Amino acid sequence: MNDLTNIANEIFLAYDIRGIYGKTINPEIAERIGGAVAQYAPFKSICIGYDGRDSSQILLDSFIKGLKKYGANVEVTNIGMVPTAVTYYTTWKEGYDFGVSITASHNPPHFNGFKFALRNGLSFGDLQGLKSKFLSLNNTEQGKVVVKQDDSAIAKYNNFIASKFSNVSLFGKKIATETYHGVMGTLFPWFFINMGAETLSLNPEIMGDFNGLEPEPKPETIIPLSNLVKEKNYDFGIAFDGDGDRCAFVDDKGNMLSNAKASVLFVHQLLEKYPGSKVMANVECSSLIKHEVEKKGGEIIWSPVGHTIMEEIMYKEHVMLAVEPSHHYFFADIFPFSDGLVGALKMCQIILEKGKLSSIANEIPSYPMRRIGFSFTNHSEKDEKMNKLKSFLQKNYECSLIDGIKIFLNESDWVLIRKSNTEPKIRMTAEAKTETALEKILTDFSDIFKSV
Repeated sequence: MNDLTNIANEIFLAYDIRGIYGKTINPEIAERIGGAVAQYAPFKSICIGYDGRDSSQILLDSFIKGLKKYGANVEVTNIGMVPTAVTYYTTWKEGYDFGVSITASHNPPHFNGFKFALRNGLSFGDLQGLKSKFLSLNNTEQGKVVVKQDDSAIAKYNNFIASKFSNVSLFGKKIATETYHGVMGTLFPWFFINMGAETLSLNPEIMGDFNGLEPEPKPETIIPLSNLVKEKNYDFGIAFDGDGDRCAFVDDKGNMLSNAKASVLFVHQLLEKYPGSKVMANVECSSLIKHEVEKKGGEIIWSPVGHTIMEEIMYKEHVMLAVEPSHHYFFADIFPFSDGLVGALKMCQIILEKGKLSSIANEIPSYPMRRIGFSFTNHSEKDEKMNKLKSFLQKNYECSLIDGIKIFLNESDWVLIRKSNTEPKIRMTAEAKTETALEKILTDFSDIFKSV
């Protein structure tokens, strides 16, 4: 039981289940996860999709086996290999009680895991409740599980997206995409070709090991896409992560847009169409976003880190746009979850209306931001340090405690001290108008960190 508890503590993360296949995630563990879902609630219908990893179909079979073994009486619809957003969309649009996406998102190929969705399109957030069931499964009579195959999910999703972007014509546009051999290869390049674009996709073939690539859009992995855009004179490039719920952009000169600049462009687009709307950014986001929201007459809401929490706040507060530094973008006028394709099409709309991406992005200032980390031997040490910092900083600064400790030093400069949910680490993130100011913030607060 101790081994099982250790595994559960390692794989049940704040927002999903994730681990190393063959070590902390294997068929037996997937079977228990299926059992936990079976005994968590009497779901009558479940939609399941999976990414292109070599282990995904094995885990799917084991998960279904666990549903039956531990008493579920449920109809399971297998929608096949699809991006995570397609599983969420199908669960939401067709009214399934529960959605399951078997994926480890942007992690390397030896990882895998599970993301869960609810009927209302929000992510399932009670991972600790599910973990409790996982650890205390009751022996019961076998359930009755009926498994159906639905190969129409991607087509239905495509039709829905096309209806929402019927005003977008990409004739004459040249767009490059990078999918890193991930599951977005089910949509590209033909999706943009059908909209009239000249499209070239890097690594569109779905490969279970990503052919050695790291399926996460960031400066070091987006270089081939940047080079392609420059060499072929493309209008812009789009990179998607392993399961397709994130997107990052390269302008016509091959420069990667920061999350802050992309977010500001989406803010402008939103507030032109829906004046006075609420925009949400998590506490790690640039203060540029706050400035632009307020300048354009919108309302900014700060949120804790984590897509599950953000989705819940969006739903309750009627937020129209939410952004995360990891290039997650949530557009409530389409649906309640993040989807890389929707972000890509929103950016297409901006380019069609405003012109070259490099020109409109250059109008937005850049603030330097940096993160440093401090490691501890265990979580208790980490928690003790955070408590001491909180006590000291609250006496000397005006602190926001939404998630960690955030201190706005002026209208642009800030520092965030936040502990990791999964590791014995504390991270310090800071942003300033200049590199000199940023260095001073990090030095000053590192000194405080060490002295408290």
